[in-house]
Amino acid sequence: MRLRQILTTGGVELAVGLFWVGMSVLAVGAGSLPAGAFTLGLAVFGAGAVSVRWPLIAAVLVSGLSLGGIWMDPLGRGVAAYIALTVTTFAVHRRRWDCAALMSIASFVQLICTSARRAHGDVRWVVLVTVCLALIGIAWLLGTAFYWIARLEAERVSQSFLRRELEAALDIHDLVARNLVSCLTLLEMTPAFDRTSPEFGAELRSKLRAADKALRQITTHVHGSGSSTAFQGGSASAAFLSGVEELQRRGFAVAVRQPESLLDGLQPALDHAAARILGECLHNVAKHGCVQSPVSIVGRRTHHFVCVDVENGLREAKANQDGTLGLQSLTHHAQRVGGKVLSRPIGRRWTCSIRLPLSLELESCP
Repeated sequence: MRLRQILTTGGVELAVGLFWVGMSVLAVGAGSLPAGAFTLGLAVFGAGAVSVRWPLIAAVLVSGLSLGGIWMDPLGRGVAAYIALTVTTFAVHRRRWDCAALMSIASFVQLICTSARRAHGDVRWVVLVTVCLALIGIAWLLGTAFYWIARLEAERVSQSFLRRELEAALDIHDLVARNLVSCLTLLEMTPAFDRTSPEFGAELRSKLRAADKALRQITTHVHGSGSSTAFQGGSASAAFLSGVEELQRRGFAVAVRQPESLLDGLQPALDHAAARILGECLHNVAKHGCVQSPVSIVGRRTHHFVCVDVENGLREAKANQDGTLGLQSLTHHAQRVGGKVLSRPIGRRWTCSIRLPLSLELESCP
């Protein structure tokens, strides 16, 4: 952010201009620069500073001072020409082509006249014109470079904000909304005469507190560090068991085939990703699946990958309405650890295939 502010507000050009002014002060102190040339340089610097707010007015002032410098500093001993080229760089940077062209013409005339006088009649015009055009060309190239650097930095900052927004949205979707939906499910599935039991109240409070804690953690991290990914949530095993229990509570017949060590000993980042993916996957089954259709969960673990395949029937009205944010969450968390999630309907069944590498050094899953 600071780099973008420096580039877009002319901080680099200002630093270069101050450098030339500093060199002039040293030259005046050493007695090698006339007072008139020093005054001209200061005037051009002041006129250039106006370009931040009024670029056209600054261009006219700088151009006039550059042409006036032919008489005020006839041998070009000062740095007014170089300061004028620095202002030209800023105009190119700001895409003010009219201002840049005006100052370039004035600087070219000044450089030609002062350089020809210093040559005392022995002028090599081809070389002189080439050098003057090269100096102006360098100013234009630098201005163009500053423009693209500022633009790339702005795009980087924009992408960073978009990434933060996506991560916050996914965290709220996965960690807050899911707990709130679970509370509604608990209320809907529990008969009225059972809602006064201590177990019902404890479970409802637990889910509400989990949602509240998640929301507070996400808000704190987004506001403080720009990312909510520091909030890890529960383990993959806990998310899997919670998802299966939720399905069974809603009346789904769940068939699980997996080794007991399927989710044991996972690296922290992989465990977090697996928890988010499995939680969202099973939540989607509960939300969109057909209760009369059995849910099949098959897990296997190889030397390199953890694989889980979930299949369930779909309700007619919800066949193609799985939330896009939920699908984004599945894909996002899998990609962060080099894994893949493929979630799609096949006929009246919905399948979700999860492939996660056991080593985070693996870049992708087959």
